[in-house]
Amino acid sequence: SLAIGGLLLTLLFFGLYVGVIRLLRLLERPPLRRIVVVLLALWALPLVYVVRDAPPLRDGVTWDSLPVPAKDAEESYACLRQVIDPGTLPISEPSAFWCDAETNPLARAEDIERAWAAVQPSWADLVRLNTFESIADLTRLPSPFAPEAFPLIQYHDWSHLVVLSCAYASVKSSHGRPEEAAQMLGTLHSVICKTLPYTRTLILKMYLLSSDGWIITTAHDVATNATCTEEARRVLLDAFPPLSREEVLLQTVLTVQWLEARATLEEHVPRVGLLKALKADVMPYDYELFMRCPPPPDEAWEHGLSRLLTFLVYHPNRTVREVSEYYGLAINGAGKQPPDMSGAEAWGQRPAQRPLRNSGGWFLSMAQTPIYSKAVASACRIKVRSDLLAMELARLNGKELELPDYFTGGKFLVDEATGELYSAGPDKLSGKVEYLDTYMGF
Repeated sequence: SLAIGGLLLTLLFFGLYVGVIRLLRLLERPPLRRIVVVLLALWALPLVYVVRDAPPLRDGVTWDSLPVPAKDAEESYACLRQVIDPGTLPISEPSAFWCDAETNPLARAEDIERAWAAVQPSWADLVRLNTFESIADLTRLPSPFAPEAFPLIQYHDWSHLVVLSCAYASVKSSHGRPEEAAQMLGTLHSVICKTLPYTRTLILKMYLLSSDGWIITTAHDVATNATCTEEARRVLLDAFPPLSREEVLLQTVLTVQWLEARATLEEHVPRVGLLKALKADVMPYDYELFMRCPPPPDEAWEHGLSRLLTFLVYHPNRTVREVSEYYGLAINGAGKQPPDMSGAEAWGQRPAQRPLRNSGGWFLSMAQTPIYSKAVASACRIKVRSDLLAMELARLNGKELELPDYFTGGKFLVDEATGELYSAGPDKLSGKVEYLDTYMGF
């Protein structure tokens, strides 16, 4: 549609040029002068409609509008980076970390204890991080095309520390020291809960939620272990209240995604006005941005034509507004209970309704609007498992707590064979279940 739209617009522009020449000749006849002026205006209206851009967007969303803790934001963020950044974990035996659901940590107890001794500096940093009331994430990437904007942000060390801590807690619990295990798991969960409301990047948000899923499962194992004491269960009950909606919502993350998409469109996609489109000696944006050198003389006409087509088929302000419309649907949908991303998904799947108007901008807007439904569903599943754990811990402590299923708003379902509670899942049907002891993977 982009190529066809550009060709049709070029023919329209050429036809307008021929028509103007013809009409100028007709203007030499006084009786036809007024008629010719009216016809000329009517002839120009379609082109004006096609090339006219929308006014700039003023939505008031900026980096400064993102949530930040009221106290110790800079200090907590520096401590957070020290804990989660790559290269912070002084361990060379990652195999000792990965004790999955089928692995008995006791069989690896010596390896786990040796690895735990090696990561004591990292654990001390995490304990210090937990002393803050709230933990800020002040991440703000520079220009999307700057070299420093592409760090390899992978929180493998953080994942290793969480899994190792959970494995060590399981060992402690099995060795008759469940209180220490409960306190360790409570510290990990507390750090995550203090960070989640302020997390800005999608990758960190999902790493934190995935880690909390592992911690929740381990806490359930410790609480139901035969060696667990009443004191350990009380510690777990106090340390694992249900996750709040604010902690699992992706509003801040999606807002940051919108800010980065807008910066890409406004700062690094060319804005070609009519004069620039017709000016042959203007350096094209692709050479100017990436090559830093002028185009070869024999290609100058090609770049001049590309500028003209850009002027005809790409409207910068209209493109920004279309991307803003998508992120508005995504942010509103993610904020519902349960989240409903159908509006954002429908926006991304709709066909181009105006192929002759901003067809190039339509193509760019589609590239700037990924679908976040899977991330939203994963966050909701962690919320459900947190609710199930809170109810289970209350029962083990002789208390009553009834929470609604986050997906349906009704009661949790009961497995007739085992008596366990489970969630109906995102499709709200009993066939898609979510148990407390289900290990999560993203």
